[in-house]
Amino acid sequence: MKYSFSFAKKIIFLQCIFTAVFALAVVFVFFRYWFPIPFDALMGGRHLLVLILSGLVACGPGLAVLILKSNKQRRELCLDVMLVTGIQLSVLAYGLHVANTARPRAVVYEVDRFVAVSMAAVNLDYISEAPDDFKGANWWSKPLLLGIRQPRNGHETLSSIELSILGEEPSLRPQWWQAYELSRLEVKNRMKNLAQLVTKKPKLTAEVDRIVGEAKSPLVGLYYLPLTAGKSTDDWSVILDAHANVIAYAKFGGFD
Repeated sequence: MKYSFSFAKKIIFLQCIFTAVFALAVVFVFFRYWFPIPFDALMGGRHLLVLILSGLVACGPGLAVLILKSNKQRRELCLDVMLVTGIQLSVLAYGLHVANTARPRAVVYEVDRFVAVSMAAVNLDYISEAPDDFKGANWWSKPLLLGIRQPRNGHETLSSIELSILGEEPSLRPQWWQAYELSRLEVKNRMKNLAQLVTKKPKLTAEVDRIVGEAKSPLVGLYYLPLTAGKSTDDWSVILDAHANVIAYAKFGGFD
């Protein structure tokens, strides 16, 4: 039995609804858990989202339209639609796997900056030595705030220098991570006064005013440090209060 054109339109409509539901779920997970601002821009979350949504549309409604030919039987059409749905789910699963690997897993304080670290950048040989909070993180976990411990001896210092020369900074080594609380005093000694930055760079006044409004704190009590990730080295800053608590992120470089 051949299907009518109206039946074909129903199939496409249902495929569009199916795609829209998954698309909305992906958008929610991306911006609520995986790539909250500013990590959507800092770590390529927006580009990954566009690719995943494009794949959902192309491999869902796009393929469904192509297979709807009038000379097909209804049973053949149903099999084709099941195949399209399988392809679409496979594309979605692969896209989510890539995004889950690329998303920020930790924001690590290192020397004079905060570094957003993805699982793809971490040295997995030592992941078992990461803090328990990190190992216990799941798909719904937001980036964990961590610090870097000091070298335990001279040999470790030399080894760290060699790894840094090769491009593997301490922030990418799980065996060097520690609870942020243990680095808080160092952060306090390093963080810079936000009011002084505005004095030096008046063009940042609008962005700083936005941060002050969101933080509901006087400007004199706010500080900042650079936030880096991969090739993005001077685009964002972490905003801190007087106790070195991270309270916001700002769209300006933190290196003077």
